[in-house]
Amino acid sequence: MGDIFRIYFKDLVRIDPGDPNDPLTAITFNTSSFWGEGTAYILGCGVKRWYDAICDPEREPEAVRPEGDSMKTLAPKAKKDDPDELIYPPSAFSSTKIMKPKAPYPKTRYTSSDFWWNPDRSAVTGDSVLIYCLRLQSDSLIAKDDKSLRSKLGGGGTTHAGANGTISEIYVQDVLTSNGIGNMQALINVAFHETMHNKLKIGQGLHADKGLAADRNMPDDTLNDTNIRKMRGALEQMVVQDTRFL
Repeated sequence: MGDIFRIYFKDLVRIDPGDPNDPLTAITFNTSSFWGEGTAYILGCGVKRWYDAICDPEREPEAVRPEGDSMKTLAPKAKKDDPDELIYPPSAFSSTKIMKPKAPYPKTRYTSSDFWWNPDRSAVTGDSVLIYCLRLQSDSLIAKDDKSLRSKLGGGGTTHAGANGTISEIYVQDVLTSNGIGNMQALINVAFHETMHNKLKIGQGLHADKGLAADRNMPDDTLNDTNIRKMRGALEQMVVQDTRFL
């Protein structure tokens, strides 16, 4: 039995219930309609699923999207009246080349992962990752420190190494409204992507690795051999996390 890789989340999402005096409130997008304990749990489970696969490359995540996903893909129909059937992208793990790589993957003491919400500062050490969940890009903690960085923020999330450590943040409402309301897999992939920047200590150069390292994170993205190899090698790397906002 090996060690557990630790993933921490901080909930800083500002709830926007909309205007109760506006008759259109019920049909317009507001944060309270999708963000809560259930959403946070699904996000944590999704990021854990990717990290479990990094810790054990032969452990294939289930090809099942979270309930409420609005961007599930339908298989083409032979006849117009045929029933709908969901299809999923091919798994990176189903490839013999990836399951049994020519070169062994880097060794790691971690055999699985787990996640926690709103931890104490003392719990977050350099061999873990911390993800700040914000409502909008305009709420950025990174830009709060340095306004000149506002123009460099990512659309769904940003990671920045500063004097107080590394901050990884995701913009919950921005991601869900740009990729389809209720599409939790998009949010999960963005969160994991930002932790790749965090642990690998790589900026824009990360995106060339494709898979979950790609510049734009889509719901159908999955791990590829390069993602697994590099992240396994970085799991034990110490990266000071910026815990000032816990």
